[in-house]
Amino acid sequence: MVQRRAPAAAPAAMAAHPCDQPPQGPPRRLAGATACRLLCARGALVFGVSAKRDTGEPAPSMTEKQGWHVNFDTNTALPAPYRGLAFEMFRWVCLAYLKLTGWKCFGDWPNYPKAVMLAAPHTSNWDAVNMLAVAFYYRVRLRWMAKQSLVRWPFGGLLLWAGCIPIDRSKHNDMVSSMVAAFAATDAMILAIAPEGTRSLNPEWKSGFYQIARLAKVPIVLTVPDYPTRTCVVSGALFPSGDYEADLALMKHHYRNARGKHVGQFSIGKASGGQA
Repeated sequence: MVQRRAPAAAPAAMAAHPCDQPPQGPPRRLAGATACRLLCARGALVFGVSAKRDTGEPAPSMTEKQGWHVNFDTNTALPAPYRGLAFEMFRWVCLAYLKLTGWKCFGDWPNYPKAVMLAAPHTSNWDAVNMLAVAFYYRVRLRWMAKQSLVRWPFGGLLLWAGCIPIDRSKHNDMVSSMVAAFAATDAMILAIAPEGTRSLNPEWKSGFYQIARLAKVPIVLTVPDYPTRTCVVSGALFPSGDYEADLALMKHHYRNARGKHVGQFSIGKASGGQA
């Protein structure tokens, strides 16, 4: 369902997903890639993570319109297209982790090459581990910000490979401008941001994630994890209209029932009047 709050211009075609490219290379390598695709397509069935088997096709693209709020079908959990053997090998590790820990994913990943992804609730360091596992299930290479001290030996290199953007909190940085410039300099980027800005209780979300999405002209993808039920739902997307309070009410409505690892440390504040 799409809700429109303002007259819309003619639909603009979405750019093709950067990973949706036919395989290239020597015949032997192509054969190996084809075999890997088949194995990876069966992986979701083997580990029982998604509601339906991955078809290898991207989720239907949606019209990019300012001020639109889109709800996703959560009956399936189809990931983005195949990204290569090395990525798939790590993805299988993440599938195994999700299976062993009981997490299930719902909602198809949208065909947006660039987006801000809300990573809420954020109440524990385990959120980063689960977020990355879910991202690899969906074949999404996330970029996410963390304090610089985390990227030290021995795991610093792995965190950088997993998309960590180290931030020196002792210095004053204009993160909004920096991230907007980063979006402009690339053809594909999914930036995960915790809107609370802290693991402690903070009903008043910081607006930086919204300003980044608005200025970079990218949608905000709403992912809603719930720890007691061990589910993560890709529930919808919002294209910033410029009316922060109205858009915030719509986004918070998606998170009204979300519960973090430490349940008492997450709240959306006042009841939202937005409709999901």
